[in-house]
Amino acid sequence: MPDVFVFLIVIFTGVGDVGVTSSEVNGCPPKEEFITIMEKRKQLGEFKEWAAYCFPVQFFKETTEL
Repeated sequence: MPDVFVFLIVIFTGVGDVGVTSSEVNGCPPKEEFITIMEKRKQLGEFKEWAAYCFPVQFFKETTEL
């Protein structure tokens, strides 16, 4: 089974709104490049704060009930 990663971005707008986006990706984006892009957007006033996480996930054949 190929590696699967989840890429999660949390954005705080500063007016009480928090945006959360997640995507299934084949690999994590280059860290420094992504930080540069997000910090430029922050400086432009698109949002007040942000956080991003990228981590591997493993799926099993067996299903688990929650």
